[in-house]
Amino acid sequence: MIWNDSILSKIPRQKMRNKIFIIIILSGIIFPRMSFSQLSISNGVHTMDIWGSFNTYYNHVILKPGKTDYSNNMFMMKDAQLQIDGRVGKKYEYQVQIDFADLPLLTHAYDATGLLQATSTYKGLSFMDITAGYGKTPYSRNSMMHFDYSPFWKRTDLTNGALFSRRDLGITLSKSALKQRLTISAGAYSGLGEMSLQGLGESSGSPEYCGRVQMDWPSRYRFREVDTRIVPIPMFSIAANARYANKKLAPGTTLPLLAGGDFGNNVIAGEKTLYGMDAAFQFKGFSVIFEIDQMKAVPTDTTSTLFEGVTPANSKGYFMAGGYYIQVNYFYKPLHSILAARYDEVNLNDLAPGIGKHFSVAYCYQLKGYSSMIRIQYLKNLAEESINTHSYAEEFRIGYQLMFK
Repeated sequence: MIWNDSILSKIPRQKMRNKIFIIIILSGIIFPRMSFSQLSISNGVHTMDIWGSFNTYYNHVILKPGKTDYSNNMFMMKDAQLQIDGRVGKKYEYQVQIDFADLPLLTHAYDATGLLQATSTYKGLSFMDITAGYGKTPYSRNSMMHFDYSPFWKRTDLTNGALFSRRDLGITLSKSALKQRLTISAGAYSGLGEMSLQGLGESSGSPEYCGRVQMDWPSRYRFREVDTRIVPIPMFSIAANARYANKKLAPGTTLPLLAGGDFGNNVIAGEKTLYGMDAAFQFKGFSVIFEIDQMKAVPTDTTSTLFEGVTPANSKGYFMAGGYYIQVNYFYKPLHSILAARYDEVNLNDLAPGIGKHFSVAYCYQLKGYSSMIRIQYLKNLAEESINTHSYAEEFRIGYQLMFK
């Protein structure tokens, strides 16, 4: 979910937040050796695995000179998720994932749907798997990674949904080869992202197409940011992905309200092309991740606010957006600790002045792996884009994760 000052200011404070935060943390510290296994139910043919996670933290900001609003200093429930993974024989699979922490926010944030995934997969074909429903699109390594396996409390602006919709309703075809070293995914989606769950359409009726090719070596590379397994040989992964939508609306019609997201980039009334690549490396607890993405948008309306007041002669009818990030992690097993640092640059619209630059460091102490973990993050705003500013210069988050899987 994308957080900004305007959204946070609308969310009412609750007296129970502090108590819930303390109870969850104490339960993990006092009972770190309890069983965190998922619940499995099976009749021999149909198997159902039930698991979940809770992530809660305290947010503290250091304001810019002249700012006096400390409303962002607060306890927050990041996630309260329940997931069901099911298998029927060898041909059918399904997944349902719900985030209960989203439910009170449904009227405050366009991407707070409560439902994170609802998909079914058919594996009866030798040449491909077919997945239908609502879930993550096959684009961006960081976006596809599960939050519970990250040392950071927040994703970068490049991959948190400000540039593209992370989830959508549609169909995905996928195939793995070379002992899962090569993975190819492609699909067609509504192009409305999280808004697709509201059952709203748009007059173009055109889907968004998305595809990804990933190559791992010397074996399958798991979607994990940190090498907690201490792999004894160097492992590499590199991928390229792209997505395209052409939503030329009928005269007099518009996109559903809030479909464009906080910055108007998620869905464009016009043509949008997004492409990028990412790479990852890990060896003996050390890991590095790099990702870069670039977007070109051609709004149909030459008077669109996305042109930031630039004349058609100067904008040439389009704008660009994108950026990159690099992240370095180290897992020190004797102290059950993760150290991580990340730098990112993001330009959400090249017609708007400025470029967002951020530096973050994180430390995690694992009481019992990812199942019981204390997570700390410090973020410094080095520079900002005019359309994406904050009241704070620095941000500090400390919290606790409890996961049953």
